[in-house]
Amino acid sequence: MSKKISTPEKRNLLLAKAKAQIVPFMQAEVGYVPEYALMERLFGKNTIQAARIIAEEFVARFGTISGTVDLLTRRLMPSGRASTWADLEGRIFEICKWDMGAWEIAHLDEKLLNIEEELFLYRVVDVILALPKKRDYIRSENKIDFNDPKSIADNFTTCELCWRSVPRLTHRKKIHLCHLHDIPSTAPEYRRRKRFQENIHRIAIRLKNCMPPPLVVGRRYGVRPDIYTMELCLSPDGPLTYLVDYLKSLKMPLRTGEDFLRALEHPVYWDKLDERLTRAWEFYFGDRGIYFEWHYTRIVLAEAWLRAEAAHQHGGNRRDDGSVPPWLRFEHDLFDD
Repeated sequence: MSKKISTPEKRNLLLAKAKAQIVPFMQAEVGYVPEYALMERLFGKNTIQAARIIAEEFVARFGTISGTVDLLTRRLMPSGRASTWADLEGRIFEICKWDMGAWEIAHLDEKLLNIEEELFLYRVVDVILALPKKRDYIRSENKIDFNDPKSIADNFTTCELCWRSVPRLTHRKKIHLCHLHDIPSTAPEYRRRKRFQENIHRIAIRLKNCMPPPLVVGRRYGVRPDIYTMELCLSPDGPLTYLVDYLKSLKMPLRTGEDFLRALEHPVYWDKLDERLTRAWEFYFGDRGIYFEWHYTRIVLAEAWLRAEAAHQHGGNRRDDGSVPPWLRFEHDLFDD
């Protein structure tokens, strides 16, 4: 029997593998240097600890003109409690927003982010995506006001078997599943989809490498981030080919951000919802649909799931002549087993 690897050795191996997986959002960024030291600081931490570390690093590099460590920490994790890594990633995107043609930090004295600050935050996201052994903290659901539609919508989480949203309710099991995948953990389909998850993450990293974030596109090219994000979901020649086909197959309206969000979350089984959940979903679509670019990560996740499903079907990711499209070739490396 081989000797077990010690904890420090395991840690070093995991970090080495993670560092190799860091992929920049912006390939064109001159002199891109991955944030290896930051990754080491974030390794093994929960999200509230990570938020403070990121805030400390931000202030150390750029000073307090955009906020103190405490203020930035609250902005990254406003609940004051550890949450999911997807939530933290989303908060980083929300720090910058499009407002009257200007880029500004929301609620931080209306100070503008400069390009160096912005690129640092996106390098932070690169690190978060590549971090090994991330564990989502399960928040205390007793602190959520389940009679308030906004509070329920603010605490939507992601289905463990796809990209769709799931309300977090006190009487529901801790494994969060959407209506479409509410199946027993012993079911073959459940186990099959659980096995996708590591590969889903790797596909998502590679997708983001060829998909500049909406906020960076808006900053550099003057394109509205929500319009750019919607066009990604419509373009058959873009990187989201499977998602484009999927949304088209639904035959749902795709004109506004709310339309796209409703299609992305389809199906919501309205007839199974009580009044408060119906109101929560309507609030979610109406409020979150306005800034559709905030769903960039969910869009990437949807494409990753759809690609994974196709790759596990009989030749589902091949053309009629049996060849593999260039932008899909990496999937065979991930799914050959």
